[in-house]
Amino acid sequence: MPRISVVLPIKNGAERLRTALDSIQSQTYSDWELLAINEFGSVDNSAEIIREYGDKDKRIRLIQNSERLGLAESLNFGIREAAGEYIARMDADDISMPERFQKQVDFLDLNPDVGICGTWQIHEGKHRKWVHRPPAEPTLLAAAMLFSCELCHSTVMMRKSILLENELFYDGSFFAEDFELWTRALCVTRLANIPEILGLYHYGENITSNKMAALETEHGKLCAVAMKRTLGLEIPEDKCFLLNSWRNIFKNEKSRRKRREMLDCYSDILRQVWEANLRTSFFNNKSLLKVLRNRWVWARWNLRSENDDAIGDIQDVFKREHKIARKRIREFMGR
Repeated sequence: MPRISVVLPIKNGAERLRTALDSIQSQTYSDWELLAINEFGSVDNSAEIIREYGDKDKRIRLIQNSERLGLAESLNFGIREAAGEYIARMDADDISMPERFQKQVDFLDLNPDVGICGTWQIHEGKHRKWVHRPPAEPTLLAAAMLFSCELCHSTVMMRKSILLENELFYDGSFFAEDFELWTRALCVTRLANIPEILGLYHYGENITSNKMAALETEHGKLCAVAMKRTLGLEIPEDKCFLLNSWRNIFKNEKSRRKRREMLDCYSDILRQVWEANLRTSFFNNKSLLKVLRNRWVWARWNLRSENDDAIGDIQDVFKREHKIARKRIREFMGR
């Protein structure tokens, strides 16, 4: 029985599929199986490519959907079919660095309390390339997950036992089925990231404005649900839009009065999060304060918080804005 089961969903993914498969075959850790789940209606030669690789490498198996399942249910099917102790996610247009599996297995073996482990990841598009460096330390990552998706989906490795025992399956009714799953996982296991670039994600830049609007609306609601689930904190539905992290809605607001009102409401939410955590002790206080500071500096100044800020209490989250203002002016002046 293999130690790792790689679950790779495909829908018309032939363009980069060989590169993705080559990156799996190049892993320094070799005890794996790969379940390639080809969606019903996938019309390119993805299935033929998988068969070609499978003829030469018996660890690679094609699963052809007989009906349209969608991404979430294809992933759930792969999880149930997996023979491995660990489930490794992979997409047909992404790349795993050669030491990814070895480093994740080593990490999970040494940290039995961690159920889901991601890594840093290069995000590459037609006009932009950047590195997503989400928090690595579990308590900081958990707190950050209240506001944004900080696990790179196609880098995660998950304990199958944790998924099955807690019915942690993907819900296809969400656009961001991964973020929705992580918000549930927070309540039953620890999450972590290895602070190394072990994956490369190709993303398209042709997302429609309607889908982007739907993603933004959904994101705020998912954050509110996470706050309710972990802290017992109810965020009014008409305030959920303030929790959107896809773009800085405060920076883009043209009306100064409206922007001030939005920021006042957002600061109130941050204070409520802190007070709710004092009652529940769900999140590590120091980590939560750091995340709250980061969120406030981002909302107020569209900047990242300085790591050397001494944050000892909720009042510190909103202090020393003159330092941030000077930094913002220097950046604006190009100095």
